[in-house]
Amino acid sequence: MFPGASLGPGTRLRPRVRQTVSYSKAGGGSQLLLRPDSKASFEFAISRSQKFGQVDLDLARAFVRGAADVADAIGKPFEAEVLRNLPLRVVALAAGGTGQAALLAVLEKFSAWAASQYEGRPIVAAVGIDPSTNGTVPIASVWEQAYAPVLTNGLDTILVVDASSKVVELLAAPMPSEVAPSFSPSRYRSIAEWATGERIAVSLNRNGEILVFHRQSLRFALRAGGWHHFTHEATLNAIHMPHKKAVKQALYETLLDVSFARSGGCLAVVYRANDDKLADMVYPDDLIAPPAPAIPSTKGKLISSAVGRDFTQLDRRVRAELLALDGATIIDHLGALLAVGAIVQIQAGSTGGGRLAAAKTLAGLGLGVKISQDGQVRGFDSGTNEVFTFG
Repeated sequence: MFPGASLGPGTRLRPRVRQTVSYSKAGGGSQLLLRPDSKASFEFAISRSQKFGQVDLDLARAFVRGAADVADAIGKPFEAEVLRNLPLRVVALAAGGTGQAALLAVLEKFSAWAASQYEGRPIVAAVGIDPSTNGTVPIASVWEQAYAPVLTNGLDTILVVDASSKVVELLAAPMPSEVAPSFSPSRYRSIAEWATGERIAVSLNRNGEILVFHRQSLRFALRAGGWHHFTHEATLNAIHMPHKKAVKQALYETLLDVSFARSGGCLAVVYRANDDKLADMVYPDDLIAPPAPAIPSTKGKLISSAVGRDFTQLDRRVRAELLALDGATIIDHLGALLAVGAIVQIQAGSTGGGRLAAAKTLAGLGLGVKISQDGQVRGFDSGTNEVFTFG
């Protein structure tokens, strides 16, 4: 749940009462210290390049609490089964608030549905938990009905329950705001914007992924067999360029969109001083405005006239479509589109797939990002220095 982090060896402690999770004074905010209880005689350090924030601290405390709850199962015949469900408990503890029990019930049901089908098709669904409401019918009774898997579409229709898991209403979420920024994949913005205050929304999609939204942002996601924790502000801070906040946010939103669209892609940001070097790496027909005497290709003219050059001002859906093209999408540090679907000349002997090699090559001009088709996002600076990862 902490991408890019490493777990250090255990350290013995002198006897005294301590917090179960705390920042390391020597770590500069990029190291957390974990102890199994307040009187523990040892601790472990988790370190990463990005600084840990309050949501990270809350997650670590939820893990310690969840692990303590199931500690008696260790060494028992059912140990493996209990530990497999521990991540669900941790997510419910970290994000659930007063709706913790209801969230855990939804996560358990969606985990089962993710491995099932309805009439030969993957099940999609969405449940919202609103602790401020009072329902009537227990959702467990609804789930027993044959029609339960088709009540909602997982994107903008939500079965709302109260904190005790009783159904309140079947809701069609309002259309998302076109202006407000959103730290959630574009196609889930309606359900994300519903999750204000203490509300929590959970979506199950056709890929068997479970997404948890809280305070209008994607908080957790189960994908590729593991739970992922999203710390949007920390990742934004790790993206060193573009420098303008609006451009940086547009870039990050697009990375989220492409990650959950499962289309894969390569995105690069180039310092203006490196524009000339870019022309040596990219085929001229792929550049929107190639250096003279070359003239723009049909693709370059199409992008300029039908799409536009300002990456920040493009609709999020259009930005995601551009990244889905085979090749790299390249912008400058101010957000101007330089190339779309560009084939990058990479050095001989490069390791990894084509997208990874292209991202690392373009990172030498500023920032290079590879989005895998399984959803993982990796950002590089100066070629091979990984500066952030998520998904």
